[in-house]
Amino acid sequence: MTQPEDADHYDILGIDRAASQDEVRAAYLRLVRQWHPDVNSSPEAGARTKKINEAYAILGNQESREQYDRQTHNFRPGSSAGSAEQAARERAARERAAQERAAQERAAQERAAREQAAREWEHLWTRLLQTRLLVTVRSMTASARDTFSIRRLQRSVRLVMRLLGALILLFHPLVLCVFLLGPLGIYAVLDGYEAAGFTTLACSAIAFLFLIRASRD
Repeated sequence: MTQPEDADHYDILGIDRAASQDEVRAAYLRLVRQWHPDVNSSPEAGARTKKINEAYAILGNQESREQYDRQTHNFRPGSSAGSAEQAARERAARERAAQERAAQERAAQERAAREQAAREWEHLWTRLLQTRLLVTVRSMTASARDTFSIRRLQRSVRLVMRLLGALILLFHPLVLCVFLLGPLGIYAVLDGYEAAGFTTLACSAIAFLFLIRASRD
């Protein structure tokens, strides 16, 4: 049966508009094997094969098929009944799919933005804790350094006071009496001057007693 010149590509391949790309290819191969002039001696085999190739050239590619559907969904001479409704359903399905993809992309972008905000907040909090810890360590170090300086100063003052006390004690008159009169008295006793020697030792002993009392006061 000869098809009209303006026959719909779907009608030429004998498939429905909702057919998948695999079904389009299968229909094309079946018709080529059936109508190719090498295997079909019908007078219309060549023209039929040409239309089959033209139809598959459009419907075999997804982009050109979608463009063809947009161009022919309102009026297709010679098309089967219900093709317009089928095209409308396909267009609505594509629109829903596009809306779903857009919604998924927006959700992914929002999720990425939330994750980025969370990472930035975590980084800021970490920097804040590090800064506070560094300030605390520096403060403790400065405090310890000041405390060490004060203690070292206190030790130095005490050492100086002890040295001054030792010097004052060393040059105290009573100390001089004890350390001078004692050896003189011993030397006088050993040299035969017992009276002078014992008197000198007695004076040294009295000076020593006064020194002990002065140190207690």
